Amino acid sequence: FRELEAFMQFSQDLDPDTKRRIEFGQRLTAILKQKNNQPLSLAAQVVSIYAAVNGYLANVSVDRVPEFEEKLITYLETNAPAILESIMRARDLASQTEEELKAQITKFIDQHPDLVKTA
Repeated sequence: FRELEAFMQFSQDLDPDTKRRIEFGQRLTAILKQKNNQPLSLAAQVVSIYAAVNGYLANVSVDRVPEFEEKLITYLETNAPAILESIMRARDLASQTEEELKAQITKFIDQHPDLVKTA
């Protein structure tokens, strides 16, 4: 990712696949950053990384990724705390919990169209 990002600085004519990979890397890097002295819980980290790796951030601007992450975690704490509790208890993402998480992330995105850019 870093090599592609460096290459991007010198070339404006990138093929769509390369551009997509660079943007994916930028979003993943943004999701992995944590505020100083405010570490995320294991469950919050799992949810954030899951959302990033599975394409839920594909239409979120890189600069809005931290906001998306914060609002998603708050949404889950309020509307689906059982998902976070399950992850913390099992220290894993069980298949049933994953299905519930997918549904909740989709609901969250539907309720927050302001966070998602449209093509």
